[in-house]
Amino acid sequence: MLVPERCNSSVELAELGGEDDVVSMGQTVQEVGALLACPLDLGTDFGKCSHRMGKRMIRIRHSLVLALALLAGCGGEEKRAEIVYSVVREDVPTRIVVVEDDGTDARRVTGAKFRANPVLPTWSPDGQRIAFVRFTPAGGPEMLQTYVVNADGSGERQLGQGTLPVWTNDGRFVVVERPRTPPQPSTIHVLSADGRSQRRLIVGSAPAVSHRGSRIAFVRYTFGRRPDVVTSSSLYTVSLDGSGLRLIARTKGRQIRWVQPKWLPDDSAVTVAQRTGRVSGSGPLLTFSMNGRRRVIVPKVGETYDWSPKADMLAYTLGDVLSIVRPDGTEVDSFGQSNAIDIEWSPDGAMVAFSIPEGTQAGQFVGLYVIEVDEGKRRRFVITDGSVAYLDWRPVQP
Repeated sequence: MLVPERCNSSVELAELGGEDDVVSMGQTVQEVGALLACPLDLGTDFGKCSHRMGKRMIRIRHSLVLALALLAGCGGEEKRAEIVYSVVREDVPTRIVVVEDDGTDARRVTGAKFRANPVLPTWSPDGQRIAFVRFTPAGGPEMLQTYVVNADGSGERQLGQGTLPVWTNDGRFVVVERPRTPPQPSTIHVLSADGRSQRRLIVGSAPAVSHRGSRIAFVRYTFGRRPDVVTSSSLYTVSLDGSGLRLIARTKGRQIRWVQPKWLPDDSAVTVAQRTGRVSGSGPLLTFSMNGRRRVIVPKVGETYDWSPKADMLAYTLGDVLSIVRPDGTEVDSFGQSNAIDIEWSPDGAMVAFSIPEGTQAGQFVGLYVIEVDEGKRRRFVITDGSVAYLDWRPVQP
């Protein structure tokens, strides 16, 4: 049975096909055990179990800290940072949740509406709003729509079509990609955060806004006769107003794709992960300076990666191992059974949060973990049903 590794974890279990609510660890150990035993029992059907629990999901609101402090010596007044996350599910409506990094004080910000599920949440620079994407599983030309909502769940508004939302550093705009079926090129658009305007910026994919907010890095693909074959990838930068388009680098090999461009904190260079072949095969993690100088950071990177706020460390996944290394490639630490889907450094650079799939015979679950870098400790703070989870740390306010 899957159980939280520490007393300060939270658990979510959503009812199939119904309104979904946050379920936090609380009240007593017996109540939590009963809640977990039903859907995770190997001989129990999850849907039937949900039916027995009632039309709506049981919501446990009270803090677990007191109950488990008496049993396990946990507790304390240590200040915690907040993380927003969402989970992709096939049959169950999803939600966006904000929770502290120890799994306490979980709260639902928004959920599924009109069969459109919220995913890919990202905090505004001031930590007061969350941009996210609603996707419609049934598809359609406008299946991906970007929204903004206040941190308390109020003021939700639609900004426009697009995905992979990225805030500008002044919080006035959200930059998105509007994907199209290859060989048609995707386009990048700038949406005003108040929902009043939007404009097409340029042809390209995977926009990344510089930390100063003045430029956007992106990739552009060239396709061959077959739409699933990329003949070249190009890395560009452009100003937010569309001026100053600059080619940084271009691939020289066939079926080589660059993905996930990210600026270094000082905006001196852009990092990309290289993929080879039609299937996303692992390749090197590369950094390009603004004059096109290329440097290999690590020889192979898997699903995702992220730089620490000072760029003095890099966290990345390869296979089922999550590694933390220095910019010269020397290892700081590594953790097995951590085939991360998403990786995010905390604003102070002290912790790394990540999500991993955790399947059992009872169904598919996702675990959210935090690594305390200095102590080399990994702990799980959320376990929830689903296949993929995306997360983001709330910015620290002065």
